[in-house]
Amino acid sequence: MGVSLWGFKSPLRHLSEIMDENKNKEYLEACITGFRKYLPKRIVEKILTNPYNVRVESERRFVTILFGDISGFTALSERLDPEDVIKVINKYFTKMCRIVDKYGGDIDKFVGDAVIVVFGAPIAHEDDPERAIRAALEMQKAMSTIEPVYAKGEYVKVTMHIGINTGEVVALNMGVDDRMEYTVMGDNVNLTARLEAVAQSGEIIIPDRTYKYVKDVFDCDVLDPVMVKGKKEPIQIYRVKQVKDKIKSEDFYSFIGREEILSKPVELIERFLEHEPFSLAMTGEAGSGKTKYSQYIAD
Repeated sequence: MGVSLWGFKSPLRHLSEIMDENKNKEYLEACITGFRKYLPKRIVEKILTNPYNVRVESERRFVTILFGDISGFTALSERLDPEDVIKVINKYFTKMCRIVDKYGGDIDKFVGDAVIVVFGAPIAHEDDPERAIRAALEMQKAMSTIEPVYAKGEYVKVTMHIGINTGEVVALNMGVDDRMEYTVMGDNVNLTARLEAVAQSGEIIIPDRTYKYVKDVFDCDVLDPVMVKGKKEPIQIYRVKQVKDKIKSEDFYSFIGREEILSKPVELIERFLEHEPFSLAMTGEAGSGKTKYSQYIAD
């Protein structure tokens, strides 16, 4: 008696289709990974949510913006071989990106050797100005770990200067249908760029509108008001020095007497090392210490 094979898939053909599906999946994941390298994280996430409507609508957001730039890099790059320029830039951006991610910021773009970061979009935190300045302080600290660059007979220390500003911006699409860029625009973006230009090597400069949110957290030097392009009146500026000693003390001691909370991350890490998956969720009222606890876990 004959057996009809019509509609029957051989094991080899079935295996081949599975392999093709896996290859397609791997290819798609590789494409997404590639997009993440060249597009802001917030844009990739919105596109993945609805790939059939890739247009991201404009919106007004209250944010804190950070402009960071390598001091004197244009002149330095003229004395370096192209390969050395790439090494310095990549090392610099790698360190900056890790710090930005740690503090919940979003990289808007790289412009030459400058990095532009937004805190408050797409995810807003009640302490975005503080997060931005903590990130800036850590950026300056990280710069000290970058080795001096040998440029035509001498070693040159690589440093950076940073401007930070807080206020409302417009986040929107720029460009044409075939080539769009999602970015932030507005007077507060321009002012941040002006403050970054005012900052000297190793400095973090902020205006009044940011200082009022962080004056109880950071020690700052009051500087003379400056005139900047686009403003009729001088802008009062401050140079950020460090986290206040009182805040450092609170950061360190805020969980004393709460040993159960402090021991939980250690317990979870031990489980992880034993290949046991876990999840950790934090809930609590504003001001209860969620941010500090997250920093404690990260440390």
